[in-house]
Amino acid sequence: MRKILILFLSLWFTVGYAKNFQLIALGVNGGITDGNLSAYLIAPLDDPHYISLDAGTLTQGLERAHAAHAFKYSIDTMLANHIPVYLISHAHLDHVIGFAIAQPILHNQQILMAREETLHALQTHLFNWSVWVNFGDAGEKPTLKWQHYQSLPLSHWQPVPKTNMRLEAFPLNHGKGYPSTAFLIESHNNYVLYFGDTGADQIEKDDKIEHIWRTITPLIQEQKLRAILLECSFANSQPDTQLFGHLKPSLYLNELRQLATRVDPKHPKTALKGLIVFVTHIKPTAESLPSHQTADLILAELQQGNDLGVVFVVPQQGKKYIL
Repeated sequence: MRKILILFLSLWFTVGYAKNFQLIALGVNGGITDGNLSAYLIAPLDDPHYISLDAGTLTQGLERAHAAHAFKYSIDTMLANHIPVYLISHAHLDHVIGFAIAQPILHNQQILMAREETLHALQTHLFNWSVWVNFGDAGEKPTLKWQHYQSLPLSHWQPVPKTNMRLEAFPLNHGKGYPSTAFLIESHNNYVLYFGDTGADQIEKDDKIEHIWRTITPLIQEQKLRAILLECSFANSQPDTQLFGHLKPSLYLNELRQLATRVDPKHPKTALKGLIVFVTHIKPTAESLPSHQTADLILAELQQGNDLGVVFVVPQQGKKYIL
C-alpha cells in the first residue's frame, strides 16, 4: 500500500500544472532521529541558489539527497556556494543543530536569518563559546565572523539575500507563548508556505494560524500557492495536555477546515481540493521505531478525516519534489 501511494505521489508531482519550485527534503522528522531532523531546501525551478528552511539536519541530509541525484553539485560545493541563507523558525536544537555542526566549513558569509527572539536565544544560549563556538558576526565575542546573523522582521515582505526569492515571516505559538515562525516564500508570483513548530489556535488560545490563513486565502483563490508544509508531530492518541505546542491529525484537519471556510465560505468541502500539504515534523517514539510506523499511522488518521480533498504528502529524506 505504501509503495502504491509513493508511486501515485510521484505521478502527481510530474503532471497537472506548471511547476515553479524545487523542494529537497534534507530532514523530515521531529523527536529522536538525530540524523533526520527538520530541514528543507527550496529554490525556484532550475535556480542553483537555495534557502534552507530550518537546519536540524544538514550534511547527512545532503548526503542522502546527493545519492538520490536531487542536485548536481558536490556536497562541498553545495555547502560553500549554493545555500546562502538559512531561515531558522525557532531555537530548538532539532531545527538548528545541523547548521551549527557544519559551521566550521561554512566560510562564505552564509546568512542565518531568524526573528529577533530566536536570534537572541541562539546567540545567548548556543553560540556563546560555552555550548558552541560563535562563528558569526554578532553576539558573544564575534571574532570569527564567518557567517552573518540577520534579524528578520515579522509581517513584512523582503528579498532573501543572494537568491531570487522573497519572504514574509509570521509569528507562531509553539506552546505557552514560546515563539516560532512560519515563512511564506515567493518567486515569480508563486508561493510556498512553511510552518515551524506550532500549537493549534484552539489549544493555545491564540489566533496566529488564523492570521496566516487570512493572508494566504487570496493566494489559494488565485491558484498561486503551490504547497503548505505543516507539522503534525503526534498521532491522535496524544492527549491535548501533552502536545507541547504541536499538532495532531484532529487539530491539523480542524485548522485546514478553518482555511477552507475562508477560501470558499459557500463550498468549503471543495475549496482546498488538490492542494498539496506536506506533513512534517512527525515524532517517532522509541516504541514506534522504525519511524515510518508513526508516519503511516498519522497519515492514515489524516486520510480518514480528509473531507477537503487535499493531497497529504509525508516527505522522504533525500527526495526532491517539484511544485
